Amino acid sequence: EILSSKFFFVPVSDFTQQLGQMYEQHAEELQMLVANFRKRNGELRKERPACPSSLFHTWENLLQEVEIDSQALGDIASILGRQVSRPLLERSFHRKMQSRKVFSHRESYETIIAKTEEKLAKVC
Repeated sequence: EILSSKFFFVPVSDFTQQLGQMYEQHAEELQMLVANFRKRNGELRKERPACPSSLFHTWENLLQEVEIDSQALGDIASILGRQVSRPLLERSFHRKMQSRKVFSHRESYETIIAKTEEKLAKVC
């Protein structure tokens, strides 16, 4: 079971790490998109007189929602790295060390058994 767990932890850890990186990259791209369009909005406001408009208000709300979504994606990416990927890798490493100890003990016991069998063969 130790070996099968190791083979499970590593792919899941790799997947969550890569997924987190993708979320982080997507969050950064969304932030840049919002920043670029906010800059354009600022330029449009300078060119045209300010007039209250429900369309402009809706547009601002959309930019705000996308910005909030990008922050949430960044938070998810961070959580995937800190609370999923890293602990799984650490657990995999711990399991690997355990399996090495088990195999080392097994080899020692097999050596003891072989020597004992030799002694028994000489006595009989």
